[in-house]
This record gives sequence, structure tokens and C-alpha cells, in this order.
Amino acid sequence: MKIVTIRHRFSHMGAHSGYDNLFMHLEKMYGNDFTTIWRKDATFMQRVSGKVLRPVFNRMKLGPFYTVPSMLAEWKGWRLLKKEGGILHIAYLEDSFGLLAYLKKNTAKYKHIKIVATSHQPVSWWEKHPERMKLLHALDAVIVLSTREQAYFDKQMPGKVHFVRHGIDIDFFTPGKEYEPSKACIFSGNWFRDIPCLIDVVKRVTEKDNTIRFEIVNHFVDDPTHPISQLRAFKNTVFHRNISDESLLGLYRSSDLLLLPLIESTANNAMLEATSCGLPIVTTDVGGVRDYTSGNFCDYAERGNAVQLADYVLRAVQAPLQLKERRLNARNYAEQHLDWQVLAKEVAGIYQNLLA
Repeated sequence: MKIVTIRHRFSHMGAHSGYDNLFMHLEKMYGNDFTTIWRKDATFMQRVSGKVLRPVFNRMKLGPFYTVPSMLAEWKGWRLLKKEGGILHIAYLEDSFGLLAYLKKNTAKYKHIKIVATSHQPVSWWEKHPERMKLLHALDAVIVLSTREQAYFDKQMPGKVHFVRHGIDIDFFTPGKEYEPSKACIFSGNWFRDIPCLIDVVKRVTEKDNTIRFEIVNHFVDDPTHPISQLRAFKNTVFHRNISDESLLGLYRSSDLLLLPLIESTANNAMLEATSCGLPIVTTDVGGVRDYTSGNFCDYAERGNAVQLADYVLRAVQAPLQLKERRLNARNYAEQHLDWQVLAKEVAGIYQNLLA
């Protein structure tokens, strides 16, 4: 079975986070039958052809994430499989799928090529981009990261939708050897984070206990125009940006819990990392959050409910024995449900069924 993947790594993600880790495991499984095309890569001739093709590309109007390098990567993948066939897996459906929908119009002629794509954005994003939805007929399978998205896509393309969790490197993101209560909460990330709610939570918690510390990991903490900069008014906040994987791991290990107010969610890297480190979570009950957590280590609040989130934080740091038990529950959950080795086998099973 020949596998070609169109992949992309994001600069804000470390080596042990992100969806690309799935393909590292698949590459080990398939060996020489596995080929990677990196979306960002382009030879001189590709760049020239990209300029020639730009008028066509502009007319396609395929959403805010789709680019000329996306189109060139698809063309390269198509050429690799056009003769012998196999699986073409697009790591990011929203970013790297467009041209293939037109190339595979003649489904009978190209039935030996099976196109799989993973969707990462929530239903609300797709509803805003109907131009992307019309392309899905060309896919042989869609992998989604939450059960809500599974139900949504299944209406568009019944029988082709598969829910496979986003995983995490459970061998890197591990709990520390000894846990000591620190009265520290970590917040990480920016995408779909509810920053106004976070600020409100910090304010409410600080008013009742200013010894609770907030470790804020965010790329915009030095930007005075970004709302998160308002947290600099609180002396119990510590800011981090562009930190190493090891530094991030240390912050998780030394914190009491993850505080993560959200607007939306499918899978969330910060949530996965924290869970694997055995960190209890205080978050918003939206999207796919419950597909990646359990009530024995996670507290859920209504969207925008800073009062409820602040109450959870205060209660958690004041109950160290309960925190210790919840840490064990979180780590156990990660080992059972978030191990990339197990999830890669689920994806391989999808490949196998498509070519059966």
C-alpha cells in the first residue's frame, strides 16, 4: 500500500505537539511505502508555475487558509499516485485541499486513488466557508477530531466520516517525579481562547487570593494592542512566549491545574499536553472538550462564565489531596485514549478498508 501525505508543521508548535506527530508514527509503520510532501516546500520551477497558475488559483476562491503552495503540493501528490494508486492523506483539510476536488472529477477512472483528509476546524468555521463544503464530494474519507463534527459531516457525506482523536506524545509529556502543590495555574495558546473571560477569571481569583499564580504562555504577551496584555496589571501573572518544549513541560509539571477558557474547540493541544502531564483542567464546556476529558479530572463551565471558572480554580488549589487524585486520573486518561501509537493504528485501519 503506497501512502502519500501532504503535511505542514506550524512554527508555534513544538516537536512533541501537533497533528504531524500522527504521521511520524505512520511513517514508521509503512517504511518505504510512505512519502511526505511538505506544503511549504517549493522548488524554483514550482514557484514559477505557481505564479503562472495564480489567476486560476484566485478564481477558485477556496477559503482563507488555502494557498498556492497548497495547490502545488496537491499536484505533486496526485502525480505520485496517478499511475499506481494508493492513499493520499491531507493532514489539514482546511489548508491543503482544493485542486484535488477538480482532478478527481472522473471518479471511475481514478478509483485507484483514495483521498483522505483530516478536518481540524469546528462546525462554526465550516458554516462560514460554504465554498469549502462543495469540494467534499471528492473525498473518500474524512477524519474528524470530535463527535460533534462527526455528526455534522456525516450529514454531508454519510458513511465517509471517521472520528479519530487527536493524540499527544505521552512519552514526552509526562508528570514530574514528585508533585508539590504550588498554587499555580497555567494558561496556554491563542486560537479559540476566550481572552476576555480569562482576564475576568484572573481578576476574580486575585481579589480573593492573590497568592495564586498564573503562568501565561502566549505569543502575543508582548503586544500592547492585544487584549491579553491587560493581564500585566496583575502582579501574580508570569508571561512566557516562544519557550522550548522542555520549558513548557516544566511549567505543566510545576502547576496545579490548566485554566483554559474557550470560545470553541475540536481538539486542543494545550488540553492534550496538560492531560498527558497529569494536570487537572478547568475549562469551558464547548465543542469537542468532552471527547478529550473526563469529569474525574476536569471541571466544565458554561461559555463566558468567569464566575464559575474562578470558583473552580479557588476550590481546586485549596484541596491538594483531591488535586493529587485528579492528576492520576488525567494521566490514566491520556494513556488510555491519547497515545499516538494506538491512534495511528486506527488511521491505518481506515486506509486498509478504503483499498480493500
